[in-house]
Amino acid sequence: YTMKFDKLTVNVDSAVANLAFGSRKPNEMGVRELRRNAIAAEQAGKDSAKLEFALHSRFSQPLAALVFVLFSVSLSLLLRHQSKAVGILLGLLSVGGYQGVLLWAKSSARQGVIHPTLGAWLPDIIFGALGLILFLLLDRTGFRTIRSRFNRTSRD
Repeated sequence: YTMKFDKLTVNVDSAVANLAFGSRKPNEMGVRELRRNAIAAEQAGKDSAKLEFALHSRFSQPLAALVFVLFSVSLSLLLRHQSKAVGILLGLLSVGGYQGVLLWAKSSARQGVIHPTLGAWLPDIIFGALGLILFLLLDRTGFRTIRSRFNRTSRD
């Protein structure tokens, strides 16, 4: 059975209409718009992983600079006796490793293997934890050096 209409009106929430007919990409949207579209996509039964990943990336990617400062400074201070070429090479490898983890996490989040929130924050978590471990190792070795110097001066 086929029906014909002269005019068909369907009342749709504006967020769902924007989701269905909007042409903006997630990287062109603001935080509020991403949040609104992610909620609308979830309510409409559509996959919202791409929108959720983009939303959390708005906060995790700027934090990456702080993570790299923690990681790189600790690594360079631990290897201060090595050549400068080794430091540059390790810096490039760490940036490449971060980008590799970011690409893996992004594709895994889009495929539903990991949650989009975890996918956006995973590179920061991994490199932040490594940076913190390196910082604690640096602090421990620095403390030993200061303590040994203090013990030498007190004996003299």
